[in-house]
Formats: sequence, C-alpha cells, structure tokens
Amino acid sequence: AVVGLPAGRNFVSPAVHSGASSRVVEQQQVQTPTPVADASFSTSSSSLVAGAACMAVAAAAARGNSRRERSSITSRATAVTTAVDTECVNAIRFLAVDAVNKSNSGHPGAPMGQAPIGYVLFAEEMNFNPADPEWINRDRFVLSSGHGCMLQYSVLHLTGYSSVSMDDIKQFRQWGSKTPGHPENFETAGIEVTTGPLGMGISNAVGLAAAEVHLAAVYNKPGMNLIDHYTYCIMGDGCMQEGISHESCSYAGHLGLGKLIAFYDDNGITIDGHTDLSFTEDVGKRYEAYGWQVLTVADGNTDVDAIRKAIKEAKACKNKPTLIKVKTIIGYGSPNKADSHDAHGAPLGKDEAQLTRDQLGWKYGEFEVPQSVYDVFRAHAAEGAKKQ
Repeated sequence: AVVGLPAGRNFVSPAVHSGASSRVVEQQQVQTPTPVADASFSTSSSSLVAGAACMAVAAAAARGNSRRERSSITSRATAVTTAVDTECVNAIRFLAVDAVNKSNSGHPGAPMGQAPIGYVLFAEEMNFNPADPEWINRDRFVLSSGHGCMLQYSVLHLTGYSSVSMDDIKQFRQWGSKTPGHPENFETAGIEVTTGPLGMGISNAVGLAAAEVHLAAVYNKPGMNLIDHYTYCIMGDGCMQEGISHESCSYAGHLGLGKLIAFYDDNGITIDGHTDLSFTEDVGKRYEAYGWQVLTVADGNTDVDAIRKAIKEAKACKNKPTLIKVKTIIGYGSPNKADSHDAHGAPLGKDEAQLTRDQLGWKYGEFEVPQSVYDVFRAHAAEGAKKQ
C-alpha cells in the first residue's frame, strides 16, 4: 500500500446546482393545475411558480457561497497546519545540524531526513511523560540507526525531558556529556535502548513489543487494561543489512506483534555511497514474507500527513507488525550535500548550514528554537502526563 500519493478531487460548481434548480422549476410548471377561466387564479398560480423559481435559485446560490466559504476556511486551516508542521520539523533538523557542527563530529544527514517521523511520533502519536520517564505504560521508541541520535536528543529536549537541556545539546559528543555520539539508556533518561551496532535496535524493539503482549496477557483484566502501549522503531539501510535484524523480524512476524511499528528510513545511502553498490534486494517483499504488513510513504521529506495516515493504517492491523517504508533524502535541505554520503558521517560546516537555512526558510540562529515549537511538543507531552 502506498500512502501519500496525490489523489484527484471532484468539485461541483454552483452552475450544476442552478441547473438542478431549473429542472425543479420545470417540473413544478408541468405539474401545476390546468388553468381555468378565472384570470385571478391563473395570475396567482403563475406568481407562485415564479416565486418558487426565485427561491430555488437563491438557495442554490447560497449553497454555492457556503461551499466556497467552507473551502476557504479549510484552505486557511490547512495552510496554518502545514506551517506548524514545517516549523516543528525544521527545529529538529537544525538542532541536529548545529550540534554536529559544534562538536565537529557526528551524523547530521539521518536526523534531517527522519525529522518528520520524529515530529509525528513525539508531538502527536506517542504516549509518554517527561516528568516520569519510567511510566510503565508509556509507548516505547527505539532509534535503531543510533548514529543519528541527534534526532532523539532533539525531540527529548523539545518535549521537556530534563535529561536533555539546550546546554546538553551543545555538549553533543563531548566527554562526560549526557548526549553521547550514540544513545545510551544508562546515561540519558528517555532513551529506552542503547543503540549503535546496526540491527541491534530493531531486535530490542521486537523484544519490547513481545514483552508488552506477555504483560498484557498476565495482568490485564476485563475493563482494566493496565498494559496497552505501542513500540515504535526507526531503522535504516544498515539495520536492514545486518543478520540480527532478519532473525528478530522473522520472529516478530511469527508472533504477530500488532503493536510493533517500524519505520524504514529508505534514503538509499550508506557511509560508502549509494546502497545500489551492494544492497539491491526488495526489502518490502522480504518483510511480507516474514508476515509483516508493509506500507510505503512516497515522500517522507515533506508529506507529514502521509506519515500520519500510515501510522493510522498500521494501528488498524492488529495481528501483524507493520513496516512503514519511508522514502527520504539524507541531509534533506542541504543544497550541496543532500542525497550524498557527505551528509552521513560529517558536519555540514558553517557555510553549508547557512545555505540550508536559506533553502528551508529557517530564519533562526544556531541553537535557536521559537517558543511556538516548544508549545506544540510540550502540549502533547502534557496530554501523556494526564493519561498516566
């Protein structure tokens, strides 16, 4: 299934409705009583027909105006939503860019491509409470492509985890910091699983999802679902290549882990170059053979709504884990390094960072995040706290 491809729209113009009204008038004229010799009755009948015609045309015009007004309101609301989405996604991207530049080490490209996924999960979908990272029924998130951990540090900071302050982000990859070059669950609250070796994260995610099913079977009672949460994972091409991911994902399909949703960041790049140098298999068909539901988001760079729809479809499938294949561009927005291994394991550099700001319309400086972005993420975090 492909989510996010453009669909056609059918519009009904006011003229069509006016035509329908004319037909109604014609029918009324045909069905009027046969005229009698009384001239006053004939005049009255003609007036009634004319009045009905005027009312029908006026009603059609009113419906047309109402539709246009609703369309205008919908368009404005969509524009506002898109602007909010874009600002929140770009905030993640540029925290990653700035942190990697400052440390002069790291992987900016993956977070830049995965930012829309991170935004939808941490600002809309997941249940969590930054004030209580150990909440037993929180949704779990595992970044299997751990080298792109500035994605995770960015969303933890934006949602209000005290473990990742802005100062911590500025200390990315520095000795003794809470933001090491690969996420460590014993160092940073909010990190579920230590990841780095490729394929290890998705395998842990399978274990977390299996644990959720087991605990639910043991402790849930009718009308009292103590354990009821999802496990989300982002994995990359490197994770797909590792043997451990084959074994664990085969087992996930065997168990039918319907609350496991994995995003495949399909950007076609490894540290050596494009994946077609060594990796050309059909990943989707492999996962279907494992017993997974496989969905595709055609444009993971900008089509946030397609990601939302894919998650909704994934949750509707109760007896299979879901792989959402999200087509992204590594280093999205960088004029000279996007879609290149140059964005994989090295800083963009000051000049390229500014060019990227210009390209994406990000008017803020280094490590600068508008309050409106914090408001979006923290409002959702507050909803999670209420659910706890």
